[in-house]
Amino acid sequence: MLTAYFDDTGTHKEAPVIGFGGLIGNEEQWYLFTGSWLEKLKSPLSGKPPLRRFHMTDCMARQEEFRDYSVPERDAVIHDFRQLIIASGVWGYAVGVARRDWDELVKPSPVSGWFGDPEAFCFRDCVGKMCTFVSEISRVDKELSLVFDDRPHRTEINEYIYGQYQAYKPLRGNTNLLGLSFLNSTNFVALQGADMFAWEFFAHAKQLLLTDDNTPRPHAQQFFNTGRFHMGLVDRPTCERLAGALGVPQA
Repeated sequence: MLTAYFDDTGTHKEAPVIGFGGLIGNEEQWYLFTGSWLEKLKSPLSGKPPLRRFHMTDCMARQEEFRDYSVPERDAVIHDFRQLIIASGVWGYAVGVARRDWDELVKPSPVSGWFGDPEAFCFRDCVGKMCTFVSEISRVDKELSLVFDDRPHRTEINEYIYGQYQAYKPLRGNTNLLGLSFLNSTNFVALQGADMFAWEFFAHAKQLLLTDDNTPRPHAQQFFNTGRFHMGLVDRPTCERLAGALGVPQA
């Protein structure tokens, strides 16, 4: 069985990008990941106390559990946790929507009723991409469970979208969907790994929108160099194509 764990990113209103980043692997890969991650939490760096959880935003800001970390120590612990993700053999996928472009182009158009808000669009894309992974990349495992970080106010719409994939086979192909869960990252360390990849995606997507610089920061590049981690960004040209899906002219 395959399980995909996703964490949201950019869900505060000021964020230029909103989306999800996640990791997918089989039972053996998640067993390896969980064991090594828990051991690293117990001893993150020489001389540092155990961590309750790894949280990328806190780590980058050197706050909360990371308030006594120097910049080199911060970078070292990020490196070590990232290597655990890569070594486990899991794959990664992230998707985001440029919030301003969506609000200007898609939201006023008739197709907004198809897609919902940007977060619903990204959730639907994550489910679809994971089904594609099962169909096209996974040679043996065809059963899939999905886990998302718990956001209670989004549960109803997310369960509705998931139900569409369960009910309509052409959407999920030969994937057998076993369930959708919303869990807490403190208790489920796979979501902490998803948080790291989601943060790196958000930083890279924000850079693309603000500077057109397609060079990932070195930490993110390590993910992409494996060939197992991918991302999609719904930017302005994509929003224009979505808004024009019904032949709606753009102002």
